[in-house]
Amino acid sequence: MRGRVIHAMDGGTRFQPYGKNGGEVLYSIDRSELIRLLLDRADRQPHVRLHFEHRLVRADKDLRELDPEHAGERIRVRPDWVVGADGAFSRARQEMQRGMRADYRQEYLEWGYKELTLEAGPGGQSRIDLTALHVWPRAHCLFVSHPNRDGSHTLTLFLPHEGPDSFETTRTPDEIRALFEKYFPDLMPMLPSLVDQWVTRPTGSLITTRTAPWRYEDWMVLVGDACHAVYPFYGQGMNSAFEDCSALIRALETSGSDRAAAFASYEHGRRPHTDVLVELSKANFLELKQK
Repeated sequence: MRGRVIHAMDGGTRFQPYGKNGGEVLYSIDRSELIRLLLDRADRQPHVRLHFEHRLVRADKDLRELDPEHAGERIRVRPDWVVGADGAFSRARQEMQRGMRADYRQEYLEWGYKELTLEAGPGGQSRIDLTALHVWPRAHCLFVSHPNRDGSHTLTLFLPHEGPDSFETTRTPDEIRALFEKYFPDLMPMLPSLVDQWVTRPTGSLITTRTAPWRYEDWMVLVGDACHAVYPFYGQGMNSAFEDCSALIRALETSGSDRAAAFASYEHGRRPHTDVLVELSKANFLELKQK
């Protein structure tokens, strides 16, 4: 994406380049496609085994055991050490911190989100610029569009959960159309299936989490959203999780056989950056919807 296109209420647009030359761009990738690429790469590693549809039920730190559940049955495993990468509502984090003097804070945004699809036009042609991030800033609400390779766009609407002009008050076909006519009249002609999409697509919540510690001795360590979930408005949540992995690998490489020291070095080095990312993500929400 070369830049962002700002869509005004009157239908006018303004392009803002991301960089000073054509090489300074942002890249957008479909999450499910990325997951498939990562799993395929992992599956080619000779010492990696993939197990699907397993849910962590219990971790015993003293015995260093994990109990995952599969098809209704518990399985006991005794790993040498564990990386918990199971997201913002991490079970690994809960089990690891049980009985510890641990801090945990979560913050829900009063706004939720709903994803809609702007279909491609005839012949797969995009209806709007395919090489840009599109933003409809309305102060009260916000649309952001990410392009897809088939010429379609994934539209994400951020709207208050409650109050006037909210998800709570936008349920019937007339209410849905009224919301769009008020805030996004230029999108109406491009979304003939608006009502059907609105009714069938779920409404999501946005959460930020902070916690400490990220590790237990030399046996368990957390990465990604399991230790620092952020709002999506800065577009760096996935990148920060990848950076966790790089930082953890570097710490393991430089700490020799002292894995506990590696885990501590990783956490102490990364946490200041992820704390700042929380604040940047909050601030960029105001930037996108109002400025």
